[in-house]
Amino acid sequence: MSVLYTKVMSQWKEYSKKHITFIKQGSFYGTFGNQAEIVAKACGLAVTRTEETAYTAFPLYMLSSCSQRLKNEGYVIGLFEFVP
Repeated sequence: MSVLYTKVMSQWKEYSKKHITFIKQGSFYGTFGNQAEIVAKACGLAVTRTEETAYTAFPLYMLSSCSQRLKNEGYVIGLFEFVP
């Protein structure tokens, strides 16, 4: 596991305690754990589950609509992007 990945995930975990957070991964935004369940339910998405966590993602063009649905339910949204 790279140092950058570990740092980003550490920051994501801290920020996600108070916000629904998405990590930009190429042409998608994704989120993990219980947030994946919340986002999937609000936005009509599938959840991928492993033994360790749940994950959901959506293409960039859906960011506005998914964010609005979550905001309408009272959530605050945060975005993370890898910056080289």
